[in-house]
Amino acid sequence: MSISNEVIADVVDDAADYIGKNGWNQGDLFDWKVVARGHQDHPPACIMGGLIVANRNMETGQNIAPMGELVGAFLQAAPEVESLSGWNDCVCKTEQQALDLMRLVSKRIRMEA
Repeated sequence: MSISNEVIADVVDDAADYIGKNGWNQGDLFDWKVVARGHQDHPPACIMGGLIVANRNMETGQNIAPMGELVGAFLQAAPEVESLSGWNDCVCKTEQQALDLMRLVSKRIRMEA
């Protein structure tokens, strides 16, 4: 079953909201040191970590969209990005740059809807 572009764009926007609220991370899905110190229940996340959190339906515990389809749509809408982890960890320099890419990707996906 294919998920609509609107739903995928919503997940990308929700992921950007998560990162905007909780912070951005490089080198791992989440900044586990923050959690280990007991300072935060919602740790800073890389783009993929944000997508994982945003893609989870909190009522059912199930994914909203298949992760492969979600990541595939993201990469198709961002031809300048070869891999999410590579871009997040090696190309991206700031949280704002990550958020800008995510908002651009969401907008591009919506335009295809």
